[in-house]
Amino acid sequence: MSITLTFVLETRIVDVYKIMQEKISKRMFMKLGSTPTAMMERSVAPQARAMLSTTAQPTSTELIKQMYAQGTCTNGWDVVFNMGLAQINSALKDQYEALKKDTKYKNKIDVDTQQEYPGVTVINKFTINYGYPLLTFSVNNTNSATLNMEIISGSVQRCSKIGDNDVVCADPTDISGEKFTAIIDLGKVAGKTKIDGSVHDVLRVELDMAKGAFSISNIDLDDETKVEFNQAVKAYL
Repeated sequence: MSITLTFVLETRIVDVYKIMQEKISKRMFMKLGSTPTAMMERSVAPQARAMLSTTAQPTSTELIKQMYAQGTCTNGWDVVFNMGLAQINSALKDQYEALKKDTKYKNKIDVDTQQEYPGVTVINKFTINYGYPLLTFSVNNTNSATLNMEIISGSVQRCSKIGDNDVVCADPTDISGEKFTAIIDLGKVAGKTKIDGSVHDVLRVELDMAKGAFSISNIDLDDETKVEFNQAVKAYL
C-alpha cells in the first residue's frame, strides 16, 4: 500500500492595508505618552480616524497588480486553500465513506509469526483482506496519523510444532468485520522544485510505514506475538 500526502503546512498572508492602519494608529497614540488622559484620547482619536479613513482600500485592479508583483504563491498549483484540522478529518471521513466498499482499493496481507519455546514452536498465521483506509490526524500529536481499515475478510490460525513432529493447527478464527489499525509516523521530506525558471523550496509529508505500529481489534495476542506481528507486517508492506 502506497499513500502520499501533499499539502501546504503553513501560510502567511500580508495585508498591506491592515499593516498601514496599525502603523498610523500606533504613531498617533504614541503622542499620548505612557498615561494618557481621557481628554487627550478624545482629542487625538478623531485625528487618527481621519488619517485612517484617507487610507483607502486598493481597487481590484490595484490588488491584482500587487499580487502579480508579489510573484507566485501557489507553488505551481492552480488553486491553494487552507483547511483546519477538523475540516481535514471531516473531508477524509467523507472520502472514506464513499470509497470503503470499492473493491479497487482492496489489499491483502499474509504474514506468520513464530515463537520458539523449549521443545515447542508456536505459529500464528494471519490472513487479512482490508479495504480503503480512514486516515485521521490527531489534534494532540502532529508527528503521527492513524489509519483504520475494515477487515473485509480474514482469519487468524494458531499452530504448534512439538519437536520434530508435524505442525498441528487449530481451526482458523474469523476476523471479518474487525478493524486493522496502523499508527504511522509522518515523514517530512524537503526538496526543491523549478517553476517558471525559479527554484522553490517544497516540503512533502509522507506516511512512514516502516515506523508504524499495527494491531487488530478484539484479537488477544501476547506481547511477543504483537512485536512479531508488527515486524512481519512492516516487512510485508
